Formats: sequence, structure tokens, C-alpha cells
Amino acid sequence: MAVKSLYHRRTAGSIFKCFDPIITMILTAYISGVLTCALYYRFGELETNQQEPLLQKSLLSFVTQPNPHNDDSLNDENTRIQSQQYPSDNSNTPPIQISSGEKMQSSLVQENDATAPFTIKAGETLSCQTSIKECCETSIRNPPEKIDIVIPYKYRNAADVSLMYELRSFERSGLLDHVGKVFIITNSKSETNLLEIRYQKYLKEMMGTKQLHIIAADEIKVPFNFPEWRDGGKNFDPLGIGLVKTHYAPYLPLLSSYYLMIPDDNVLLREYTRDIWFDSKKQLPYAHGFGGGGTGMKTHGFAGVAEMHGPNFLNRCSMQYVIEKYNVTHPKGLSPTAVAIGMMKREKLLSGFFGYRSSSFRKVEPYKTEFFRECHTNGGCQSPNGFTEIFVNIQGNGISIEYRKAESIKGKFLAWFEKTFPLPSRFE
Repeated sequence: MAVKSLYHRRTAGSIFKCFDPIITMILTAYISGVLTCALYYRFGELETNQQEPLLQKSLLSFVTQPNPHNDDSLNDENTRIQSQQYPSDNSNTPPIQISSGEKMQSSLVQENDATAPFTIKAGETLSCQTSIKECCETSIRNPPEKIDIVIPYKYRNAADVSLMYELRSFERSGLLDHVGKVFIITNSKSETNLLEIRYQKYLKEMMGTKQLHIIAADEIKVPFNFPEWRDGGKNFDPLGIGLVKTHYAPYLPLLSSYYLMIPDDNVLLREYTRDIWFDSKKQLPYAHGFGGGGTGMKTHGFAGVAEMHGPNFLNRCSMQYVIEKYNVTHPKGLSPTAVAIGMMKREKLLSGFFGYRSSSFRKVEPYKTEFFRECHTNGGCQSPNGFTEIFVNIQGNGISIEYRKAESIKGKFLAWFEKTFPLPSRFE
């Protein structure tokens, strides 16, 4: 009996000994599986939350080229727009409310992606035409964190250096760090091509995130028609083409609710601050006139402002309201800037209106100086020395290609330009 029991124990031992490797493997796999599940449930969520943003960030940095002047100047447009509509809790600016007159902006919010290729979209109209106050007051009182710049480019020769020095002045003053997009509206597609050649290095390097956009006027889709915007197509009309661009500008796709419309021969001489055009206490903008007129533009009972001479900080909703209200068939039939400013003044939607070289502006702006000066070399301005204003318009003999040559004046002003604005802008 003892022998039999010993036999069974040896047999069983031999059998278990044969299956030892298999059992070990099964137990090892089982334990590994249990530990893996435990680790997954313990750390999986944390890993996901940490790794995905890092991956997205690395991909974004790969696609987006760095800005040589300010890495933060080309922030993602979605972030910018969200910050406009939903300010942080510690912001003194009340939340922006989209009124019925601003449905175009709200419909474009999700499309305003700086990483997407820029495309020309059809011009959209306001859905409100009751009054400029009812349609646009919310927009007027709530400027965005970053504005856009619109430059109605009037010269037909890309060799003109006025635009280059203007952009350099914006760079030096820090304005471009407070700007979302810079639009240059040209007279034709061929002119656009010439400017693109000048700025081709920037345009290629920045790919879909570029801040600079060069667009021919007839590429902008608008809800009106100017059949004779080039004087019947026979003669080039400098005033007509300039006015066309003031009508077209508010319909630029993804344009911010406020934009600086400025001629291509102005320079900014002071450090940029929003206080030069917006009264944060009253939550209303300032407006300026740059001369009487005599230009043939119809202002429909409001004072002319000579908008083609100086910088205009404009509210897009107000400009669209005026353009669509009058619906003219020729650009000279309406000065939208003058009428929009006039209506805003009448409805008490301006903190103040200041005429050309008004000393009253010194009392409200931070630099205690005049807002604007016009320097025409063919009108007595023979030297660039002594400029103290915020903006200066410089044009005339020896400076602008449409005026006669004057080598002595040219040399004097070019030396001043190079001394004052020696560093290239981010677009060069």
C-alpha cells in the first residue's frame, strides 16, 4: 500500500513538473494583464490629458513659422476672437454682445482660423437698417483686443518706397503687435503680383499663418456694383479708385470689428497705444478730420473729413450701415467715412471729433500733441525735421512717384526716412 501511494505521488509530481513552464507562462500573462489594467485606469486619463496638447503643440510649431520680431504677434485667430467675445473675469471690458446688425461677424467666428489658407469670400450685408445706434452701438463700444489695418494702395508702381517706410514705422511703434491682419488693397491683380514679389520672402515663409494680405479691389466680393469705378475704364481716376477701396474695405473677409484705414504714405511716430483713438472711460472712439474737401465726394449733409489723407480708426458695422443705406452706384456718390462719423457724432457715439491740427485733442490723448500733420513738399513742407505729431502724411515733389522729381528734397527726406526707420518690418 505504501509502495502504491509512493508511486502515485511520483507520477503526479512528474506530471506537474512537465506542466511547470506552461503554468508559469499563464500566471505571468495573467498578472501582467491585471497590472496593465490597473496602471491604465490609474494613469491613462492623466497621460491622455498631458500628451495630446503636447502633440498638438508640436505639430502647430512645425506648421507655423516663427515671427522674427514677436513670436506672440501672430496668435491663433480663434483664440483672438474668443478673447474678444468672452473676456476673462478680471477684464474691465464688458462682454461683447452680437446685435442684429452684426450677424456677419458672428457667422464668421468659426472660420477665422489663422492656420487656414486665406480665401476671398462673398461680401455679406448687415441684417439691421433701423439706425446706426441700434445696429452698431454694441460693436462701437467694444473694440477688439487686436484691430486690423487696411491700406488703400494708390500707387501703380511697386518701386515706390512710401509703403515700405509706413510698414517700418508700424513695426517700430509696436502697432503691428496689436494688429491681427494687414490688408493692402491694390488697383489690379497685376499690381498685386508686383507687391507679392516685393514681399515674397515673408509670404512664402509664413504660409497660411501670414499677417499680410495683398488683394486687388475687384477680388473683394461686395453687395453693390460700381460699373464706372475706373472712369468708364478709359482713364485712371486716382480719387475714384481710392474711394472704391473705402467702400470695399468693410467687406474684406474676416475683417475685425475695428480697423485702421490709412493711406500708403503715412508714418506713425509715437509708440502705439489704443488711447490715441479710443476713450476707455466713455467706451467710445475719437474721430478726426484731415481737411475740408473740395474732392467732389458727397457727404449727404455731414462735414467732410478728407479720409484719403490721414489715418481713420473705423468701426466696420458703422461703415457697412452707411454704405448699404445709401447704396450708390459710383464711389464719388458717397463718402462713407464722413457720413459714418457724422452719424455717430449725431447719435453721441463719439467721445470727441477733432478737426485738422486741433489743439483740443492734446487734452485727451497720452502724448499731449497733435494727432496728425500733412507734409506736402510741393506745399511748403521742405524739411522733415521737427515732427512732433502722432501720424504724419508725407508726399509731394521728390517723394511720391506721381509728383515731379526734386532731387534735393528727395535726398533730404530719404535720409530722414533711413535714420528714423532703419530696421525692416517683419514683412521685408
